[in-house]
Amino acid sequence: MLGVGRARAGQLVRQPDFPPPAAQLSNGSVWNLTDILAWAGARTHARDLDLSVLDDIPELSGDPGRLVGRREVELLIGRSKTQVNRLLEAHDFPQPLARLGAGSVWALPAVQAWAAAAGRELNLDVLEQEQT
Repeated sequence: MLGVGRARAGQLVRQPDFPPPAAQLSNGSVWNLTDILAWAGARTHARDLDLSVLDDIPELSGDPGRLVGRREVELLIGRSKTQVNRLLEAHDFPQPLARLGAGSVWALPAVQAWAAAAGRELNLDVLEQEQT
C-alpha cells in the first residue's frame, strides 16, 4: 500500500511517529487503516497510497475489539493446530474479519460469542501472557 519494500516497511514501522499496531498477532502486527492513512497524509512528502491492495479485505465498521490470528485461537481453545484448522472451517465458527498475507484475523468478541454458544471455555490468560 505504501509502495515500499519489506525492508523499508520495517524501517517505517519502527519510526517514533508511525502509529502503533492495532493488534500483535503471532504471525505479525496488524494496523488500523485509518491510522495508516492519517500517518501517510501527514507526511511532508505525502505518499500516493495504492489502496487497490485492500480490495479483498472487507471494510470494518467501528472497533472490532481485540484481534486474534489462528495461533491465538489455537491457544485460546487449547487444541492442536489440526483440530483448530477443522474448527476454523466449521460453518458455525465466525468468519474472519480479514484474510491477510500473514493469515486471517478474527475479532476476539466474535470468537468469545462462538465459544459461549458452543459451550466451550476459552483460556484468555494465554493472550495476556503472549503480550508480555
